[in-house]
Amino acid sequence: MRRKKRAAGVVIVLMALALVLVLTRRWSQAGTEEDTIREGTPVPAASLVPTESEASEQEPGAAGPEEPVQTEEPTHEHVWDGESGICLICGYACPHERHDAENAVCLQCGVLCRHRFGAAGVCDGCGMAAPLYTEDLPERYFAPAEHPGQVLHRTVTDKEGGEHRIAVWLPYDYNANGHYNLVLLIHGDNGSCDDWMDNERQSSRGKIRMCWIYDHLTEERLCPPFIVASMDNAGMEDPDYGERLIEETLLPYLSREFGTWMTGSSPEKIAAAREHIAIGGMSRGSLYSYSVGMDRCFDVAANFCCFSNGYEPSLAERLNDEEYGDLPIRCYVATVGTEDNQNYVTYHRMHYQALCQGVERLTDGENASFLEIKGGHEYLVWYTSIYDALLLMF
Repeated sequence: MRRKKRAAGVVIVLMALALVLVLTRRWSQAGTEEDTIREGTPVPAASLVPTESEASEQEPGAAGPEEPVQTEEPTHEHVWDGESGICLICGYACPHERHDAENAVCLQCGVLCRHRFGAAGVCDGCGMAAPLYTEDLPERYFAPAEHPGQVLHRTVTDKEGGEHRIAVWLPYDYNANGHYNLVLLIHGDNGSCDDWMDNERQSSRGKIRMCWIYDHLTEERLCPPFIVASMDNAGMEDPDYGERLIEETLLPYLSREFGTWMTGSSPEKIAAAREHIAIGGMSRGSLYSYSVGMDRCFDVAANFCCFSNGYEPSLAERLNDEEYGDLPIRCYVATVGTEDNQNYVTYHRMHYQALCQGVERLTDGENASFLEIKGGHEYLVWYTSIYDALLLMF
């Protein structure tokens, strides 16, 4: 009996020792983790990338994944990754606040950046003035770029069952998970959505295709990433119809299919991304850019480019009414050919001046520009016009 009691006592002592060892190890690990957090051990760069669900919840207008904030001076010299601009030692992401004007390389980490000229035409990263043209574009724009983008042709169906042809241009480095500014373009009379894409036109400078301009601007990194969508203009003489086509059919489709700043296809999600959406057109398409774009779709777009036509006498009053009165106008570009029909030249200029004078949120030289392009009512003028507008709108 005494031996059994002694054996039981030994077992109890051994169990107590094992419990003490386990608790000691846990206390030691907790102390180590607390010290690590206290010392500010950097988070690995990979953990800075949001999950798919986190990315979908980002507010439109944010510059993609949120960069880590460096709250104090680093105790080391950053060693930058040449592609991402992330420090290989601590995971801090370079904000690329300044870059070289000539080659657009970040002055801090060496990553290749994009110019951001904006409506005033001055890059906020290097101070360079936008290389705008009103006469002849450089010769390189009259040939394909080294890295051409892709033109897609689609058919979308509206709520009444009507089918509409659209064309979409994507840059050569398109990433479906990226955030791209969106440009909606409307063609002129006797044309099609392909006129803003890869339709070839003969000009006094030789053959031109509108998509060559998009390709070159992307390749030369002259503006932030963008995609272009164009639509057939049939029926847009009815502004109600045009509004429904853009807001209820086209934009929801593009939000679902492509990487834009729209984070969903609801009216609220689309409207929240309006500063990253532009509407524009040539000739008859310019008229519709005023009557449908500015007048009816101002709640979903903050950028407009209108080429070679336009006169909407009540538009200034419309932009000042209660529905639109507080919405900002990011950029408005109007152009006309110097040798165009004199009525087009006169009335378009008058319309531009009336908007700048009648709408406080529009200021000539700041967020509004009127450019007279060498040429007539022709594709060569619109070729130069879309080049200039893309530099200024975003």
